[in-house]
Amino acid sequence: MRRVFSAAGTCGSAVREAALLSGITDTASHERVSPSTPRVWNQNMTELAPVLVGAAPLSPADVVAVVRHDAPVQIDAEALARVADTRRVIDGLAAMAFVPMFGWGVLLAVIALNVCAMGVSFMIARAARLSDRSSTAIALELGLHNATLAIAVGASLDPEMTIPAAVYGLFMWVTGGSFTWLMARRNGNQATLAANT
Repeated sequence: MRRVFSAAGTCGSAVREAALLSGITDTASHERVSPSTPRVWNQNMTELAPVLVGAAPLSPADVVAVVRHDAPVQIDAEALARVADTRRVIDGLAAMAFVPMFGWGVLLAVIALNVCAMGVSFMIARAARLSDRSSTAIALELGLHNATLAIAVGASLDPEMTIPAAVYGLFMWVTGGSFTWLMARRNGNQATLAANT
């Protein structure tokens, strides 16, 4: 009696039959499937049009065509020109020295703006009777701005206007990190005191 060994209905030798019996009787005669048999795709093959990436957003259909169907991607000449312009601005900024060009005034103004923004927002939140943790979160939200957006806006107006935003983007992490560390210690000490009383 023949037995079925797999979903494909292949038959094997008597030794394999003893080890792999499924208990289902094979009522039909099946030929062995040859591993060397090529698999053929019998449906029509269509060549996908390339997806053009430019200044306009991609449609969901374009994204699906690239991700699921391996459609080719082409970058618009205008987009490449914008990338080259941005690269020139970044190279120009990298060649400049921030402090000698603008002096210490920009650095001090940036730090003062950041510290004042965090301090004033913390005090207003505390005056509104919010908890220390909520006040700290509000202060950090105001102190840590999106420097990348400020750099992009500055670059669209005048490349020199990106310098204060870039300096702010670097130093906001120093002042924001220091403020976070101080508030974590302060909030931790108050929690310890409250637990002991």
